[in-house]
Amino acid sequence: MEEGGLMGQENIDVDSIFNDGERLVPFLSHDDCELVRHFSSHHFFKQIIKKDVASLNLKDISILDLGFGTGYASFTYANIEQTNIVKSIDVSEESLEWAKRNYYSKKIDYEICDAIKFLKKKEDYSYIVTRHVLEHIKNGLAIVKEDKFTNRLCINVPYNEAPGNIYHLLTGITEKDFPKYKNVEFFYEDLEGITYDKIPKSIHINSIICIASKDNMPKVSDYFTFPLRAVTVEEVFDELRDNNFNFVKIF
Repeated sequence: MEEGGLMGQENIDVDSIFNDGERLVPFLSHDDCELVRHFSSHHFFKQIIKKDVASLNLKDISILDLGFGTGYASFTYANIEQTNIVKSIDVSEESLEWAKRNYYSKKIDYEICDAIKFLKKKEDYSYIVTRHVLEHIKNGLAIVKEDKFTNRLCINVPYNEAPGNIYHLLTGITEKDFPKYKNVEFFYEDLEGITYDKIPKSIHINSIICIASKDNMPKVSDYFTFPLRAVTVEEVFDELRDNNFNFVKIF
């Protein structure tokens, strides 16, 4: 199978993948603003990993993507040269088929599995990344233990969200709701996809980002000058295209 590329979508239930807007299919669902927010979040995580690689001369990285959605994030993490394996889990069979057809890489191991059950296994990973997933799980912020990652845990969830989304079992999330991990740094993403190290005045914060790091890891805040700009739609397109993804609008 070739890496990347929209292939035949017959027999895939697109509505199940979309799930009333809870999953994003790049360039096919949602508006550009949502696309930019998604990719800006994962771009931040990816840049953290790449800066760790350069700073610490890391090799053979393993990444666990909790909630791969449609596979685009796993695909971009797999394109980090030093990545050895991206283990990607989700609960949707339709999403699995979509991801395997459209965001295939020999470095990615997609699996349908409940996150809580999966994390009870003995494996640990260099990095665990997850965006707008843990709010769908009862007690979701506490399911990842410190012994499951050797470098960093990167979490992005809605910030102080009001109740109302029937798919979100956790709402109103703020800094106090995260487990007492060691070496925690919080960052904040607004509706434009801009990332801040402090909550700015008069700016609506859409997501809170929690980075928990092991003792040997540099502070994430030392790597960047904030605020970080959002990625653009053109940059999203170019990144996927440069990694052999072929865009074909299908609906």
